[in-house]
Amino acid sequence: MNLFNRALSASMAGDFDTALRTGAESVALALSIDNGVITAFAGAIHAQTLLAIGDADAARELLL
Repeated sequence: MNLFNRALSASMAGDFDTALRTGAESVALALSIDNGVITAFAGAIHAQTLLAIGDADAARELLL
């Protein structure tokens, strides 16, 4: 949860390097635990950052 919160705050602040790094880590960690609500939140936050930097295809794939 801390990683996806850090990714969200970094994305909202425009620090996309940090947001991408912590977002990817949060998705990978969440997937290694289960495929539940934390994984969904982590994926949504990471997808938001991908969309913000112009990578709509990767964002869509992650959400799907």
